[in-house]
Amino acid sequence: MAFDVVLFTDLTGQFYHNKPAGAYSLASTLRRAGFSVMVVDHFQRYLRDRKRLTQMIKKTVGKNTLYVGFSSTFITDSLPEDKIIDNWFDFDNCKPVAWPWPDLETVANMIKVIKKLNPDTKVVYGGVKSQRPELLHPSLIIDYVISGYGEISAVALAHHLRRSEEH
Repeated sequence: MAFDVVLFTDLTGQFYHNKPAGAYSLASTLRRAGFSVMVVDHFQRYLRDRKRLTQMIKKTVGKNTLYVGFSSTFITDSLPEDKIIDNWFDFDNCKPVAWPWPDLETVANMIKVIKKLNPDTKVVYGGVKSQRPELLHPSLIIDYVISGYGEISAVALAHHLRRSEEH
């Protein structure tokens, strides 16, 4: 099933006992506004298996997909997959990055797959690091950046893109 909005967030190796509240809050708000939404946890783990990632994208992105959003909040530079961070002090020792750098090419290919499935689907970047534009990588095509609490902006963008489709 293709969704109107697909949101990628990450907790790979971090805080397994918590869900990333931002993506789920956006999803709830978008659903109340009448949009279908899929939240995909463990974004960095998906990047390690391109075939699985492509299959998942093909199942969730389609002609009705308005945008695919990426949350930057819990993306780190090189956290081992088996390490679980038990407190914020350990998390603060990880280098803040906007994208998982070793997998940047995979992210670029992921965006190509999304655009091939639906050239009108927009790529949206949000989360805590969206407020640091110096972290964004110029090789990735990002259509929109939502900075700060995104509930109002996420719904407004979805409505805008849907109206653009109708004309």
